[in-house]
Amino acid sequence: MPAGGENRARAFYGEVLELPERPKPPPLAARGGCWFEAESVKIHLGVEPDFRPCAKAHPGLLVGDLDSLLARCRDKGFHATEPEIIEATRRAFVRDPFDNRIELIERTSSAAVIPGAIQLLSYHPVNTTIDRLEGLLKQRGILVFARIDFSGDAGRAGLRMRAQQMLIFGNPKAGTPLLLAAPAAGLDLPLKLLSWEATDGRVWVAYNDPQYIVQRYRLPGELAANLAAVVPLIERAVAQ
Repeated sequence: MPAGGENRARAFYGEVLELPERPKPPPLAARGGCWFEAESVKIHLGVEPDFRPCAKAHPGLLVGDLDSLLARCRDKGFHATEPEIIEATRRAFVRDPFDNRIELIERTSSAAVIPGAIQLLSYHPVNTTIDRLEGLLKQRGILVFARIDFSGDAGRAGLRMRAQQMLIFGNPKAGTPLLLAAPAAGLDLPLKLLSWEATDGRVWVAYNDPQYIVQRYRLPGELAANLAAVVPLIERAVAQ
């Protein structure tokens, strides 16, 4: 940070990011700058006489509610990018008062909660999410075997249920080698993707991790690639 920027730093790191400021040790305080520390993050801003913003190298901060934080940044006049879904996280960038690049990361995957399952947040309603994936699969020549509308079936039975649908799909050329190696793998094949609306209105998708399927049936590790080819299509389907 440049000399004399302490109050601007406090306005961003302290008020917007809500990181508590920690007094610098007396031997260092005279040098200027600010320290902000929470339980799992420490950001120490030092004064550089010939200051230049960090445009590439940057810290990444794990946050709980990315959308609210981005709105707070914009309300205070700090430029923030739109979030992107990358590897089961939503990520966006914001510039601090000195034009340093800060990455904000929100986990969208709770795979640890359901062993073997990968969960991603979708930017689209359930029906649109499934439509998008179905279209991408068909473009690649991947067969769609069935589409199950759980919430629609519940409604026809006189029951209320938030939107929830499943798509079942696969490629015989990719799946058959797994079934030949371990016929019981048919319990998890063809591949399935479930999409549902949570109580907070967010839409999620879940599917079996290809590595989990391979490990579950003790298949050769290289067969995971037969299933992993659809993962980029799933990520595109849920993205903006």
